[in-house]
Amino acid sequence: SPQHATEGVSADQKALFVALTEAGFADGNQTYRAPCPTGTFVPHLKNFQYGTAMMAKCIPCPPGGFYSDSVATVAEECLRCNLGTYVPPENAPGKKVLDCEVCPTGTRTNLHSGHRACKCIKGFHRNDRFGPYESCPSKGLDCLNESVSLKKGYYWQWNSQMNRRAYEAFAKNLKIENDTYFRNSTSYNGTLPIPYQCPQVAACLGGLESKCAKGYTGPLCEVCEDGFYKRVLSCKSCPSSTWVIVQLCLLGGGVVLLIGILIWSGRREKSKEKRPLVDILLARLKIVIGFYQVTSGIVEAFVYVKWPSSLSMIGDYAEVVQLNVLQFVPLHCLFPSWKQNAFSKMYVIFGSNFCVMFLAFSCYWIKKLFLLRKPTSESLEVKDSLSATKEFLYRNVFLYLFITYPSTSSAILRTLPVACHKLCTEMSCKFYLKADYSVECEGEKYEFFTLFAFVASSYIVLLPALIFVALWRRRRKQVLAVENGEEGSIDESELISGMSFLYENYNDDAWYWELVEVIRKLVLTCGIILIGRESRAYVGLASICSGLFAIVYAFRKPIRDEFEDKLQLTSLLVIFLNLGIGVILKIPKESVPSDVDQHVDSLLVNILVVGANILVILLVVGRYLAVLLHNFMMWRKNPQCSATCCITMLLSLNDLGSGVNSVAAGGKSSGLKLQLGVGGVDMPSMRAAVSDNVGFEIEEVDEEAENRNKGKIIKAVHRFMSKDEGGDTGTETKHTDSPVSDGRRFNRFPSIKSQVLQS
Repeated sequence: SPQHATEGVSADQKALFVALTEAGFADGNQTYRAPCPTGTFVPHLKNFQYGTAMMAKCIPCPPGGFYSDSVATVAEECLRCNLGTYVPPENAPGKKVLDCEVCPTGTRTNLHSGHRACKCIKGFHRNDRFGPYESCPSKGLDCLNESVSLKKGYYWQWNSQMNRRAYEAFAKNLKIENDTYFRNSTSYNGTLPIPYQCPQVAACLGGLESKCAKGYTGPLCEVCEDGFYKRVLSCKSCPSSTWVIVQLCLLGGGVVLLIGILIWSGRREKSKEKRPLVDILLARLKIVIGFYQVTSGIVEAFVYVKWPSSLSMIGDYAEVVQLNVLQFVPLHCLFPSWKQNAFSKMYVIFGSNFCVMFLAFSCYWIKKLFLLRKPTSESLEVKDSLSATKEFLYRNVFLYLFITYPSTSSAILRTLPVACHKLCTEMSCKFYLKADYSVECEGEKYEFFTLFAFVASSYIVLLPALIFVALWRRRRKQVLAVENGEEGSIDESELISGMSFLYENYNDDAWYWELVEVIRKLVLTCGIILIGRESRAYVGLASICSGLFAIVYAFRKPIRDEFEDKLQLTSLLVIFLNLGIGVILKIPKESVPSDVDQHVDSLLVNILVVGANILVILLVVGRYLAVLLHNFMMWRKNPQCSATCCITMLLSLNDLGSGVNSVAAGGKSSGLKLQLGVGGVDMPSMRAAVSDNVGFEIEEVDEEAENRNKGKIIKAVHRFMSKDEGGDTGTETKHTDSPVSDGRRFNRFPSIKSQVLQS
């Protein structure tokens, strides 16, 4: 100790010792003093005491911008290297100015290097305090304080937490500017993980730990935590149990109401002259459903596009249109054990399809057994009732399969290996399903699920193929009937009649167009799953495909009804607009001129998107309100009240299709004048309702035309009866006017049959 060292030392010796130390002789012990060698220095003594001089040591010049080229250097620090030069650790301590080397590329050479190999310029980072610099990756990383940090909206995964802590210590050590930095954390010898862009920017908080926002977890922060559920693109907090039950009741009530309308319409008396209500309803319903199916699919597929909040909301509620109950109503919020992954969702969708078919099959046999056990039922009545029931069930089953077809196809394709996303750490890589990042694309369990998905993928091809074959055979019968002079005598089966909503609103030579629509939906909603979803090129490709479909449709004009034609064309153009907006939104914000008001720009985009996407439904609502207003004005001329008048006032859909025949007559025709509408209901017109109510005739009935049509019906019935009896119908007169058959068997109309027998 200094106290022990002073024992036996005279005052003169102490003074000499202090003087030598202050002169730079700090190398030695209490018995001798030698000058500090080159490459070292000794600080000035704080006080001239023997104990302080005894503690003084020669300090080597630290690595960096320091050197000492003389002995016995007394200073607060070594000499500084020239600007832009430094002494590497392997050459430290620097003993001459030539030991100072030029700093590596990417450094600020106009500044003193300090305790490092010069400071980084903007856009560079380093993994060694005295090592070379690397340019900062342009994607996903922020280079601050010579180290990297993950940007918000990006995700990476460390191979081990040890590596993350090591780099975190190195980054903190770089922030120390003086000589107090930790010598054991001057470099990071590992590799950095690969940054990946998150589908939801707000879900990834960035930083070295790559934390997720509240409610998000898992790879890319794409998995919802417990207590949250996936709603189209984002994780939402689970609603209360009461609200979940209310949603289920509302959804169930809507389905029951739709089924009730279809059942009620099926029991109404049909008209051979006007288009049935059920055909009008389904034709316009499928256009609206198809539009929102594609809109929802686009928003969900292009997750890397920052869609306007208004369009995301539209895509969110469009899940109801697709009957995607699990997406819209979070059942696992009620029962946490019901939480599903991509494969279980696929099983549920397939199970629901089979349940609907099984329910229809069961209803048919229950109805059949009930009628057979009914003591007063006649065989003809039983046959007619079963035939009508079969047609009704076919229609509803095909309608359900048609509505759920895009979501079913998407659920299948999203589980195939081609839909897996490769995510790598700094050491290894793993594959995850893009549709559900909680599922890894490896292991025996996944291989089993994939085998089922490959088998289920046949559904994507089989359903349209079966529909095509059925419609093609129907078309072939029509052509043969025309060639044989039996244009009005085609006997439609219950299966074809049940599928009438797929072809009823198209021209005769466009009987296949609904399959073209199916292909369009698959390309825009499911095709992106197979080719990717991150770059602008894919968004642009989808936009081009959408535009081509719209052009082909505009030239072809396959739909009979003028209003439905405009409605379909509007939906195609709005989808093209949505994809165009998606391409624009992929442009980085930094590329937008600074003089553009971002708030106003965002507001205008939202107004444009909302206006365009609600235009499709507004066309239908506006058309209905226009007819309703017209009927109301007619009612005001004779203000009477009756049940028929009130129902007609509210359900004015019959008047919406009044222009179908004229449009069809003016378009392309193959000469087949068969009515495509099969089944349904024909509501009384407003004139008829008011006429029945007030008791006087509004317009005269053309008795001559009525008798002529009645004669045509009788001739057609005679031809059917002669065919049933084995007679030759070749001598029957060909029909040149509108066909009298609406595609049903004659036996279903006992009232007409009785008139013929009486005649």
